[in-house]
Amino acid sequence: MFVFKRLDGLRNWLKGRALFISSLSLRCRRLLFVSLVAIVIFIFSPVLRNFHPSKYLGSYHIDQAYVCLENRISHWKEAVGSKDAIITHNPLESEEASMLAYVGNGVIGMSLNGNRHLYISDGDSLSIEIPYESLLTFTVDERHSQSEATVIDLRRGLIHNIHSYSKEKSCVVVEHIVYADQNKPSLLVQEIIINNHAHLPVRVKFKHTGHKRWKKSKMHSENFSAPKPGLPNIPLSVVTNSMKHPKLRDTDLIIAVGSSSIAPVEMVPFESVKSLQFLTAVHSKTVPRVKPTTSAPLIAEKSLRKMIVEELKNGIQQEESLREEQSSTWRKIWMSGVSVPVKHHPDTPAGNKVNITMYYVLSSLTTSLAKQPSQSYPGRCYQGVPTMHTALMWTYPKTELDVTNLAMKWKTSLMTHGCESFFDRGTIYLHQAMVLSFGGFTFARGHLEFAANPAKLQTDIFFHHIEYYGSFVNVKVLVSHQWSQAAEIKVWAENQDKLFACEAGCQFPPVILSSKGMTFPVKITSPVTPLLYISNNESHLLSLRKMDFIQKIWKAELLSCSVAHSVAQLLTQLLSCSVAQLLIVVKVRIRLLTHCRYFQITWSQLKEN
Repeated sequence: MFVFKRLDGLRNWLKGRALFISSLSLRCRRLLFVSLVAIVIFIFSPVLRNFHPSKYLGSYHIDQAYVCLENRISHWKEAVGSKDAIITHNPLESEEASMLAYVGNGVIGMSLNGNRHLYISDGDSLSIEIPYESLLTFTVDERHSQSEATVIDLRRGLIHNIHSYSKEKSCVVVEHIVYADQNKPSLLVQEIIINNHAHLPVRVKFKHTGHKRWKKSKMHSENFSAPKPGLPNIPLSVVTNSMKHPKLRDTDLIIAVGSSSIAPVEMVPFESVKSLQFLTAVHSKTVPRVKPTTSAPLIAEKSLRKMIVEELKNGIQQEESLREEQSSTWRKIWMSGVSVPVKHHPDTPAGNKVNITMYYVLSSLTTSLAKQPSQSYPGRCYQGVPTMHTALMWTYPKTELDVTNLAMKWKTSLMTHGCESFFDRGTIYLHQAMVLSFGGFTFARGHLEFAANPAKLQTDIFFHHIEYYGSFVNVKVLVSHQWSQAAEIKVWAENQDKLFACEAGCQFPPVILSSKGMTFPVKITSPVTPLLYISNNESHLLSLRKMDFIQKIWKAELLSCSVAHSVAQLLTQLLSCSVAQLLIVVKVRIRLLTHCRYFQITWSQLKEN
């Protein structure tokens, strides 16, 4: 009885569904029929039964080429956090900005993502463009998807252009390392590291454009015996050309560019790594332009070719140590520096912008290469408004010309404000001049002074490894509240040399600096004097007390730096008042303790809203 009732219920349900379907329009019935057929085919078809959308969707996110790329660039994650490296993907990922991958040493330079031409010095910066493409290009056979990223390693002066290719459920990573050698300033070095993770060998093809687009260039070739036994001869090529000197009248510039060679095809066995190196050397010489032409250009070309060949030979013999020496030199350059926190005042440039600007300027400006700079008086460097408040000095160049313009802007500023001697001491001291300019440090006779405006010091800033006649000091500006003016300055010495410091026109006894650090309150004097003095001569600091005629001294008061917001609120309240046909003059004087002066805001007319 129970079974018959169940069947009757099912029969009634089917009749109800049939009546419902018959009540639908013809178009709806057709659509329902097609949907049922599709469901049946999907369920019973063995091909479609194995299709899982989530599987294929997931494979997009775990693409083997992308995984291998991210695994490689994870090496620089810590450096990125400390603003010592910049990573950009191709195409750019979210929150990434395009960066010019530029290398240079003040004598030779180029960019990987610009026009790829060589640039040489005109005596000031890398502004002379040579249509010679020294960069190698490469392709990987039988690969599938591809991922690419570029790492600008500021701390080591290296550019890593990394290509990752998926192959046979694994990947092949080709890393292109480029740098302009700081110790051999005429040398541009390229390293190719091919890491084949696949279970099959891979073939990589290389191409070198070189001088093909350099009109009227002349090629010379020479075979050089490799320094390592058992290796074939390494062919060297030298290209010479001439051009009008961009700065000197009636003068020609003879240019020679030489390069080593690389096989057009490289086979890399499965699960192995292969490293290659490609060198480019550049030398130039000026000759007077005379008519009829003398033999001077030919003699200059011959001399330059000889220099190029010797440069390339030395580079090949030392290829294993070139990159480590380059990294070591740049680490010494960056021993001095400026650290800006992630949360900083809008008037203070971000830490990554400071570091990348310094990198571009140091890579482009030409300095002398003195190994042992003199310890003589360095002049009053830097005697000007701190550059940290000049936004135009801290930018992201987009082209090689932008780099040159930025470098020359910095050279003009540093030379104008007493830093001429730093250009005669090499790149390390040029970098120190930029650090001094950032905070308003000035070398004076017998001491180093910190002459920044306390009202403008509204972010914690750390100046590290500032050299003072062979001794090194660290200075940290401490702000007690976010975006308030500086409350304290902490100073400590790095070595055992005895250094003294005093604040506020040295109206207080000098104290000895130690490695543990000394903290000085920010004090303002009338008339204004530097916030801090540092010297290795205590008597000199004591003498400053007698020279400075201090009328008044007080500790800087703290005030929240929302001045602009407060003024905006006041303006809104005043302008919201309805004033019919009335002309008034409203003078609002707001005493801003942060800036220690009065601001006057005047309106000559208020119109009704």
